[in-house]
Amino acid sequence: MGRKIAKVAVARAVYAIDKPYDYLIPPKLADALRPGMRAAVPFGTGNRVSDGIVLALGEREDTAKLKYVLALLDEAMGSTGQLSSVAASGQVVQVQFKRVTLAQTAEIVRRLEESPLVERTTVNTAATTEEDGELVSAGILIQLHKEVAGE
Repeated sequence: MGRKIAKVAVARAVYAIDKPYDYLIPPKLADALRPGMRAAVPFGTGNRVSDGIVLALGEREDTAKLKYVLALLDEAMGSTGQLSSVAASGQVVQVQFKRVTLAQTAEIVRRLEESPLVERTTVNTAATTEEDGELVSAGILIQLHKEVAGE
């Protein structure tokens, strides 16, 4: 059985979304780390700390050269949201959340837009539906920068 890894779109990487980087998940973050979260990771030969967005979780056998996720930068979903899917195509990432309020959706968008990796976000109203009164399923489109300014 392989070790737990996170596939991360790193802010310091040029064309970050075209090549997600694999990072080992330390035991202290194993239960908390989920796709859609921002995480601090070491990047490059100098191991400069960068932020990134976790695109997926998985397992991998050959982990000898992998670095560890350092920390979670936020928990954008909050405690009641549930990430149901993440899809990436080019520089666009689409995330779908279930069982969130509209206020939580706005908070998710605000936190995502704090990342230098994110150029802009759009709530996909066609993918936003009400369920159980005030809870919704919300689709958020995230447009990523191809390059980070100053890099």
